[in-house]
Amino acid sequence: GYPIFLAQGIVANLSPRAFLELFWDSSRTHEYNFYCTGRDDVLMVDENADELLLSKDIHAATKVVKSETRVPFTGLTVPLLVMMHVRPLPGGPEEGYLIISRSLSSGMAGYHTASSSRSNIQNTKTEILWGVNVLKTVPGHPDQTELHSLSQMASALVPNFLSQKIGLMGVEEFFWNVRNPNSKQAQVATASTSTTSCTGKAVGL
Repeated sequence: GYPIFLAQGIVANLSPRAFLELFWDSSRTHEYNFYCTGRDDVLMVDENADELLLSKDIHAATKVVKSETRVPFTGLTVPLLVMMHVRPLPGGPEEGYLIISRSLSSGMAGYHTASSSRSNIQNTKTEILWGVNVLKTVPGHPDQTELHSLSQMASALVPNFLSQKIGLMGVEEFFWNVRNPNSKQAQVATASTSTTSCTGKAVGL
């Protein structure tokens, strides 16, 4: 099977609501994912999806996004069509939020292309099997988030030994980048270090 990556840690500069708004806003993806070359909202499944960033009273929504991401150590990009859903945790928005992402199948979406030739589509599919982020309130610290992250990607594009390395690196960089938004120097520094922890726990299964 494909490896599952689990991580947890504290993000000290964002409340769960602020974290949700960062993650939900497709125009801000570049602030925490420097490999993403673009993400667009293609379908608002419910009216809340379009209003979530405009009203603090909206806490649940579903939408479909289309994104494209460069694969580290290769000259390839991966286009994905992904459904995203957010809802409050059982204790309500005061406890935090759950965000779930999963790939959809739509024609050639999910098939990688060589960056030098976008028409050079090869018979290798990449998809997000599971992307789960739990954003929990830290008692006594309203501007902090206890983040629990689970991710699983399926790709015949990347060999197993490299997928483990890329997966762990991606988890660590995600934590670093949300703590240090817009800091490309931080991303470069992280990429050169060991990918076994993220000032919390990061585990590849």
